[in-house]
Amino acid sequence: LTGPEPAAAVLVVDAEQRVVGRGITARGGGPSAVAIALGEAGEFAAGATVYTTIEAPGDDCDAIVAAQVARAVVGTPDPQSRGQGMATLNAAGIEASFGDHESSRELHEAYVARVENNRPLTSLFIAVSRDDMIARRDGLPVEHLAQTARAWVAYSRSTTDALVTGLHTADLEPLRGADDRSPLRVVLVGTRP
Repeated sequence: LTGPEPAAAVLVVDAEQRVVGRGITARGGGPSAVAIALGEAGEFAAGATVYTTIEAPGDDCDAIVAAQVARAVVGTPDPQSRGQGMATLNAAGIEASFGDHESSRELHEAYVARVENNRPLTSLFIAVSRDDMIARRDGLPVEHLAQTARAWVAYSRSTTDALVTGLHTADLEPLRGADDRSPLRVVLVGTRP
């Protein structure tokens, strides 16, 4: 997602490897994933390890320090923080390191593209049949996608901010993501020759 803040996921794991807190970024300016996870962990956060998909901003780092967390493992850097979050944690005596976590990089790919390049991340999805066609000659829809591909499309929609589609497809398909999060619809309308 390309909102002003990245949509993070956080786990707090105690010394016995039990998950004592978990959080995901709340919608619409709600609490951060770190705040949610540390709140759930409560006193069990002391001495624990925090795993987060992206580097925490300053206020979340202050909360991690205040909770007396022993270690932080971060999936990917935040281009807005530029390592300041990690420096704050290390300066407070918390062992903070970046993990080589491909899933975290993929999760935050759109956010990073927006911050670093000042543009949205775009992708194109076109379903074609074996004969390289995208529709029947009579204009009726053709089911191109297997169940796995339909699940991937639903997931992709749930992680996008906007979806561009043609008028015919917009009439045929509900444009909802896997978690009922609806991206902004941009419907292209044209005339036939």
